[in-house]
Amino acid sequence: MDYSEKERREHIRELQQYLYNISLMIKSIPTVIPDGFFGEKTEKAVIAFQQEYGLPVTGEVDKKTWDTVIVIYKHLFESPPEKIDIFPENDFVLKEGDTGYLVYVLQIMLKTISERYTNFPTVSITGTYDSDTAEAIRYMQNISLFPDTGATDKYTWNNIVKTFEHAIKYS
Repeated sequence: MDYSEKERREHIRELQQYLYNISLMIKSIPTVIPDGFFGEKTEKAVIAFQQEYGLPVTGEVDKKTWDTVIVIYKHLFESPPEKIDIFPENDFVLKEGDTGYLVYVLQIMLKTISERYTNFPTVSITGTYDSDTAEAIRYMQNISLFPDTGATDKYTWNNIVKTFEHAIKYS
């Protein structure tokens, strides 16, 4: 079966779409607009891609370049994002009266958990570690067999994160 010009253009457009998306994340790769024609802009994007990923710099798309484009695209756009560990060092403790972004994140997780599990105390998202937040933390610590201090240490935080992940996964 012959490789038609239409098929060739579709493959070029597919390559360009991958390169376009990759260029949104990797600034060293110039943006190429998918048009199905392998012109100077596409060649420059291929060269930049090959340089970025240690491939032979030819400006042509061989099997190794194509496979690398696919791997990089999948890594950037199809892999789950890496988790961000935002809780400070191990001996840090959030407690009643504290304010800030960590308290907001904590309250968002607690509110989400309370929406999934109706017996869990409800908190308001205020950014202030108030008595309702401390009560919800005590509840979580109690059912987790942790000391129910009402303060959030690293162990309590990690337990809440796991419960939150479960709550959003099965909502």
